[in-house]
Amino acid sequence: MNTLLFYPIAVPILVGLVCLFTRKQARAWREALLVLTTIAALALSIFLFVQPDLSISIRWLQLTPSLTIGFDLHTSAFARFTLVTIAAFGLLAGLYSLPFMRTHPRHREYYAYYLMALGVTSGAVLSGNLVLLLFFWELHGFLLFLMAGLNGDSALPASTRTLMIAGIGDLTLMLGIGLLWTQTGSLSIDPGPTGVAGAGGLAAQALAPSTLLLGAAFTLMALGAFAKGGIMPLHTWIPAISTETPMTVMGYFTSLDKMLGFYLLTVLSLQIFDISGWAGWFLMTVGAVTLLPAC
Repeated sequence: MNTLLFYPIAVPILVGLVCLFTRKQARAWREALLVLTTIAALALSIFLFVQPDLSISIRWLQLTPSLTIGFDLHTSAFARFTLVTIAAFGLLAGLYSLPFMRTHPRHREYYAYYLMALGVTSGAVLSGNLVLLLFFWELHGFLLFLMAGLNGDSALPASTRTLMIAGIGDLTLMLGIGLLWTQTGSLSIDPGPTGVAGAGGLAAQALAPSTLLLGAAFTLMALGAFAKGGIMPLHTWIPAISTETPMTVMGYFTSLDKMLGFYLLTVLSLQIFDISGWAGWFLMTVGAVTLLPAC
């Protein structure tokens, strides 16, 4: 049963690679693969949604005697809900894409990146440790850069700006994860008894960011989520690419980006850190600053 957790990740990525390497003239086949894969992803996510929490762990990298990075996947209630939302949106946006991308000269790349993005987004949501989440997070950012450049050289400045802002957010997230590990000795966000390095994992500790280093870890990781979620002032990449990329790219990728950003913020706030102090005020202030200018 636990091996089912691989399928929402592996199937869209593999089918995306098939789309990328098929003949350019096989447009109808790619459209059919897109629809069938997104339907299968939604059906599987709904099946996982009604199951109890599942987890699987495979040793991946032994970096130090005290730090083992595993290919850890788990399904908390919130992860299952987010997975269903991603799959449902992937199906609807895919159906919407068909007439818009039918005559696009780079439709082969579009369908490939689309499905691969669905897989890596599911991987980030199902990740049981922060390094694996960061791995899928980075792949998603790279696919966004590729999709933003589908319209050719005219989109290069906007896609480069997107890559730079995403890179800043990814760097802060990476630094925050590193600081968190130095303070806790764990990278696991699986609430179960097994962790990557340290029994119980981070979800069992409810860390209060009361020290300088834990506060810095929380802030840096939150900044990474802000960049992904389009929180001011890290939102400027969204209007930059909005006029230079296909409308379906904007609708699909920016929505997935926001889902990932808010998913990470929720994990930080409800599973890893106790934000009853200054951290909660920090998040509310950033949210208010983002909300009010938009009105």
